[in-house]
Amino acid sequence: MKNLTIGLFVLLLICSQIPAQDYSPELIKNRSVMELTEMVFQYKFGEPEQTGITTLNLKFDSNGNIIEEIKYSYDGSFESKTVIGRDALGNVTSVQELDSDGDIKSKKEMDYNGNLVTETSIFNSYGDLEEKWVHSYNQMDLIESLTKFDVDGSIIAKIAYEYDDDKNLLKEVNYNRDGEPDSKIAFEYENGKKVKEIQYDSYGEINYKKTFAYDASGNLTEYILYDEYGDIDEKEIYSFSPNGKLIEQTKYDDDGKIESSKKFEYFDNGNLKSETYYEGNDLTLVVEYLYDGDYLAAIIKDDKEMDNYTKTELVYEDGLLTKKIIYDKLHEPKQLISIEYK
Repeated sequence: MKNLTIGLFVLLLICSQIPAQDYSPELIKNRSVMELTEMVFQYKFGEPEQTGITTLNLKFDSNGNIIEEIKYSYDGSFESKTVIGRDALGNVTSVQELDSDGDIKSKKEMDYNGNLVTETSIFNSYGDLEEKWVHSYNQMDLIESLTKFDVDGSIIAKIAYEYDDDKNLLKEVNYNRDGEPDSKIAFEYENGKKVKEIQYDSYGEINYKKTFAYDASGNLTEYILYDEYGDIDEKEIYSFSPNGKLIEQTKYDDDGKIESSKKFEYFDNGNLKSETYYEGNDLTLVVEYLYDGDYLAAIIKDDKEMDNYTKTELVYEDGLLTKKIIYDKLHEPKQLISIEYK
């Protein structure tokens, strides 16, 4: 009922190996940073040890985009290496996963027409093509179809998309290798907002239905998922402050009971002050945020469920995060994460 559509699956194939960039590309570019290294130091007798363990190494291009990422485990041993190729426009043209010897484990290559992906090819560790996706677009540069080919060039799957004049997606149809529809998703809109999504199986029977409701400002206030029988499977309610800040999110189970909820508080300037998490009626986690001017200065996590308290202080130099100092529930420093830039 909640299967990932092929269209989303393709998007994940393209993006899954690209590291998330926690550091602003613009800031990295402006500071002419080409490399970043994170090291972890444990505290002993109130002081960080002299020798640390490297946990992350990033390399950037001249535009501040990540082009290489190496991750290490907690003991400093190699975990993974990702190498990213980009064209002159900054588009990702290849993503390679390498092992500790530098040998390729997997590779994806993307071809473009301007900023639009036209082909995605996926290779195994031997360099053999495993599958290829061909992307086509309509006159509005919206994805019109995705076609999957096997190594012999035969079509094994296809997704077709239809839109209205406002570029809203109206229909997504998934076809099998015989050209027959496996499933279809239909979308409905009001005032430019999606209000309904229904997935049908190959026989035209409903797999699931989702409905969405909004307030006068366009904020999502209600989401309901119905199963194939029309019964509510899950429901989420969202509440907002007068200035449009999310202040509460509540999730209900199929019996209408509260499954979980989150509450949010903000400072007068709009910065997030705290997040409070509940499972049912039980308080499980409180996260607080402290600021120094425009910079996030500390994150305090009080995990009631695991009886674990940590405070992470953040230190900056010239706008770049250089240190994270982690304290325990006794407010003793336990770990230093040092971030060096080159």
